[in-house]
Amino acid sequence: MPHTAPRLLATMLAALLLAGDAAAQPQPRSRVAEQVQHRSDEILKEAFRSVVAEARKSVVVVRCAGKDVAMGTIVSGDGWIVTKASEIGDKITCHFADGRNMPAKLVASNEIQDLALLKLEPDEATALPAVTWGDASHLQLGQWLASVGTGPLPLATGVLSVGRRAIPSHGAMLGVQLDESDRGPTVVKVVDESGAAKAGVKANDVILQIAGTPTPTRDDLLAALQQHRIGAVLKVKILRDSKEQELSITLGKRPATTQPSRAEIMNTMGGPLSLRSNGFPEVIQHDTVLKPSECGSPLVDIDGKVVGINIARAGRTESYALPADVVKKAIEDLKPVAPTRPK
Repeated sequence: MPHTAPRLLATMLAALLLAGDAAAQPQPRSRVAEQVQHRSDEILKEAFRSVVAEARKSVVVVRCAGKDVAMGTIVSGDGWIVTKASEIGDKITCHFADGRNMPAKLVASNEIQDLALLKLEPDEATALPAVTWGDASHLQLGQWLASVGTGPLPLATGVLSVGRRAIPSHGAMLGVQLDESDRGPTVVKVVDESGAAKAGVKANDVILQIAGTPTPTRDDLLAALQQHRIGAVLKVKILRDSKEQELSITLGKRPATTQPSRAEIMNTMGGPLSLRSNGFPEVIQHDTVLKPSECGSPLVDIDGKVVGINIARAGRTESYALPADVVKKAIEDLKPVAPTRPK
């Protein structure tokens, strides 16, 4: 697509001219803004029609018990599909753009990346169009991107707003109050009914490691904790009465504050957010506005190459995608778990 970039530039200029023309009309300002936004979005989506033409062939709608829960991306011609793991339930079917519906089964999942690997069940699920991967390492801030669905136009368009970074887990807790001592982070109090309490943590225990990560200071402990999400079961090494012990602790959820913050209120004004939107080791952030059920869809550059898989709607103008190389590595790790078809 050698002429894609000039065509997109011309389209963006047309959208700006449209905005100026509409703003000049004697209408209420809010109505003008709404019309400009809607028509500009339509023009940009139309400009990306040819960009998403190939990738859309590799996209399915994932349904569980008849309900659309996520999008799926075909990564292998013999029926392997990746999607967002935390949205997947029972009775999985995949709906294709041509109207076909095929049952699928959950083969394996990567809890850290929130990726699930599905396998279409019918034997005739062969020679399917797999995505063409791009190089996410070459992405630049401000670069145009499109989220691809099953339709001829993209789900949405936007730009890369933040490069690769980790998204810490929010709200996960061991269930202890800590003090700093020369021995390390020391338990002052154990919260009743918490994961720590159920695992047998006691006051004066010193926490030495969390999931294999040394925690010589309280800050180190909190940083290690942020890499894991609510419900994760962690091996925690403690020092008690000069003896080391290892406990298995299930991370719990921090009590909700009575009054949501202004940022939390603003984030929900753009629509519903993904239930799992944090705790990712490596994502790229873009301002494509997605529905939670549109996660699992491919994210393409202006050449139509898949540079990532959308994994979370995290804010009003904040969506996360796993970079292509991260997804490919996760697929390699998950596939050996899959049963081989008998010859």
